[in-house]
Amino acid sequence: MRVVILADGPATRWESPVPKHLTVVDGEPLLGRTTRQLLARGVTDIWVTSHDPRYELPGLLRYEPADNVHQVDQFYACRALWKYVASDVVFLYGDVYFTDAALDTILQHTVTDYAYYQRTKGSQVTGKPWKEGFAMRVRDKDRFFKACKLIRDGIEAGCLKSEHHQLQGCLEGYGCGAYFEWRVGPHGVEIDDETDDFDVFEDVQKWEENVRLFRQSRLR
Repeated sequence: MRVVILADGPATRWESPVPKHLTVVDGEPLLGRTTRQLLARGVTDIWVTSHDPRYELPGLLRYEPADNVHQVDQFYACRALWKYVASDVVFLYGDVYFTDAALDTILQHTVTDYAYYQRTKGSQVTGKPWKEGFAMRVRDKDRFFKACKLIRDGIEAGCLKSEHHQLQGCLEGYGCGAYFEWRVGPHGVEIDDETDDFDVFEDVQKWEENVRLFRQSRLR
């Protein structure tokens, strides 16, 4: 399979001199951790989307997407990496701390067309009060490409707003304008453990405190 780590977002809410994807979480930079986990599982075709040369870590290749403007562009703008790949393509969000179990779920999952991996509610483990998306896996690239392009064309024409989780909603048949929240369709896989993403720097501190307490409770 080919794995594409998505890390080319604007990170406008991130207030730290250290880039979000290089921030140390649980003793290890996020991007380095994910790369290490993938390599340990035999995945060697690993790319990261980023315009930051600091993201050129051993074991992965960096790709600079053009016209990465809208939410859907995190996929569409790097289509040269996935549209003509014969194997499955796994997209991992680069600002996510993945547990080993979560990555095993994603990498070992058999799909017929596509799947997305998320938590559909707040987490009692990490303390995050809302749902989060973590990854997507694509086999039917024509269907995936058509959905991406349909959404992007609609946004550029002013008919649609750029929304999170819009692509999942479109693929699941809820329409291109659907903000696909708080539910999981037939292609969704629930992951509810220490896996979580980080939007602002304070999220890291909250995650570490809540996970520390969770791990202590498991030892009792």
